[in-house]
This record gives sequence, structure tokens and C-alpha cells, in this order.
Amino acid sequence: ARVAAPSKEEFKDGYYVKRVPVVIEKGITQGWPALEKWRDLSWLRRTCGHRVVPVEVGRHHDGKGQWREQRMTVADFIDTYMGPSVERCAPQASDDSGDSSAADKPAAQLPPAETVGYVGQHQLFEQLPHLAPDFTPPTAMVSHCTGDRSHGVTATNAWLGSDGTVTPLHFDSYDNFLVQVAGFKYVRLYHPSATERLHVHELLHPEDGADGSTTAQGNISPVDC
Repeated sequence: ARVAAPSKEEFKDGYYVKRVPVVIEKGITQGWPALEKWRDLSWLRRTCGHRVVPVEVGRHHDGKGQWREQRMTVADFIDTYMGPSVERCAPQASDDSGDSSAADKPAAQLPPAETVGYVGQHQLFEQLPHLAPDFTPPTAMVSHCTGDRSHGVTATNAWLGSDGTVTPLHFDSYDNFLVQVAGFKYVRLYHPSATERLHVHELLHPEDGADGSTTAQGNISPVDC
């Protein structure tokens, strides 16, 4: 479903209570400084470049064992992954209508795994608190749905990724507001009724085991969509 600037009541009754995913096309991000500031990699590099963040390099479960996690400064992350990614995507951005993404391409057309870097689900705004005033989480809307203001937005994380970043099909244990501030992201959603057919609780690889692997929570599907 798609809707523009729903009221708190419309969001709760039309989507939250019914467990219907919805794309809110405008309203929530109105006036966010992040929409302009965060698009400037030179600004991010200048203000945040000295900080160290965890970076996922490569792709999960590509069958080639090329995925790893390493720590690097924001400056190195931008220079090694984000900057080259922007250059690769520039021709596509100028030619496309705006509704395509790297995730739409066949795997053979994705950039090499060694060029893919991803800061995933990181508490960046606790590490870099000067970024927090650049946006406003929809606390009032979430509190309205739960009926308890102490149960508003409980966590705010950041994702920074190059093109070619692919997250396996999975489910989360909590509800999400995903806001794309810059660039593009292709998201595929399935109704909860399809869970059984997506084999969510099966491990992708028998060698993963259940101790610290990315499938240990049993929330990743082996289906390659």
C-alpha cells in the first residue's frame, strides 16, 4: 500500500492494526536537514571521518566465502566503497526514471563482491550524536499505535551501503520504519502467510551451526529471491 502523509489514526487503523506494510510517500521526513546534508559524502567525511565503524565487506551467502567484517574509519569507508559506488551509479541515475536499483539486476551484473561495503544496523547516532538533530523519528505515531508513550521508537540505527549490497530474505522481531535518506534501495516484502513457503527456519548452510552465525536466530530464508 502507498499513502501520502497519513494521520496517526489513519496509520494505526489502516495499517498497523491490520499488519499491512505501507509506503509513506511524504510527510514523515518533511524538514529533515539529513535529506540534504547526508547526501554530501565530503561533508560526512569531514565531520565523521575520524570515527571507526564496523563494515561488512562482500555479500552474505554468495557461496564463495567472500564475506567478512572489519573495522575502519568512516573516511576509509567512504574512500574505498561509497565514493566509487557513487561514481558507478552516476550514469544509471541520469539514465533511469528513478525506480530501478542494483538489486533488480541479475547477480552476474552486480559489482564484484570485493567492492561492496556495508555499515549495517549500526547505532551510529549514539556514536555520532551530532547527526541526531538532522532527523526526527516518528515517536508520536508509534506511541499512538502502542497506546503507551514509553513504547515509542525503541531503537534508531543507520545503514550505509555501496551499490550491490544484498541482504538475504529475512524477518525481524520488531516493527520497522525504514527511511531512505539518500540513494536508492529495492525492498521486497512478503505477507506473513507466506512464511511456511519461504522456509525461514532452515539454515542456509549446514556448516553455519547455531553459534554466532548470521543464521543463528533462525530468521533468514534460504530462498534466493
